[in-house]
Amino acid sequence: MDFDLGKILKHIRLDHDYKQEFVAKHLNISQTHYSKHEKNKVVPTICTMIKLAELYNCTVDDIINDNVKSPRKIKTDEKK
Repeated sequence: MDFDLGKILKHIRLDHDYKQEFVAKHLNISQTHYSKHEKNKVVPTICTMIKLAELYNCTVDDIINDNVKSPRKIKTDEKK
């Protein structure tokens, strides 16, 4: 299986119910440029990955391994 960071970034973003515009604003880039990250046309810098980790309250390693907890999953776990 090939590593697909763009697919992972999109999956995490959708799990958090964020629009590309919201994530791009947090990263201080255009929505068009962020879209290129999700399409694997641009590789995120380490600084971008750190900002994404801050946004999603996780580590860069969690993002790379697609191991970021969805806010919906966290809420479900808290109800138990």
